[in-house]
Amino acid sequence: MTTTQLIILTLWLVPGLFATLNMMRRGHRHWIWIAFGILLGPVAWLVFCERTEADAPRLREMVEGTGRPGLHVLVGIDGSPASVRAATTAISSLGGSLGRVTLATVIDYDTDEDRGGEAEPAAWATLHAVAGTLKQWGPAEVLLVGPPVDALLGFAAEHEVDLIVVGPRGRGMSKRVLGSVCTGLLSRSPVLVMSIGSNSTTTTPGGPARRGSRD
Repeated sequence: MTTTQLIILTLWLVPGLFATLNMMRRGHRHWIWIAFGILLGPVAWLVFCERTEADAPRLREMVEGTGRPGLHVLVGIDGSPASVRAATTAISSLGGSLGRVTLATVIDYDTDEDRGGEAEPAAWATLHAVAGTLKQWGPAEVLLVGPPVDALLGFAAEHEVDLIVVGPRGRGMSKRVLGSVCTGLLSRSPVLVMSIGSNSTTTTPGGPARRGSRD
């Protein structure tokens, strides 16, 4: 391959792959976007601009729960044992101050558009299973669409949530995924955030306020 061909190939691939990375960061996780980035090159950037203008985190569906006066706690559930442990630990630690519990899981935009796929039923199955273990609290169940941090914060703002609970940062790929969600919530949330694992962190608007062990 000549130098000229290499330059042309680079100029074609870089904008497409950059657009693909941005699409994935904004909640489009399907592998097809990688193919689009490679094949469409600079044109993929136009697709990215068009899609992001229309995209916004949203509530896909909600199963109402019961509650009583007290704190409204939003628990992020991703199907991992850690997220389930976060839910049960948070609820047991709050005791009589707990009022309402909302269990939330987040799917990306592409999964939301694929109504015949398996991801959405799997997400609901996870929510129902966790809700079954907490049935004495009558938790609500919500399916959100979009980037996890934006979707959780948007729901919290619209539904008067007092505390957001998420699982630990995890390890390996889980560490990168959960870590980004924890970091985003801790840095951006206007309400308290509790990360339950080897360390528990609560924050006030503007940054971490208190750290302690929950294991």
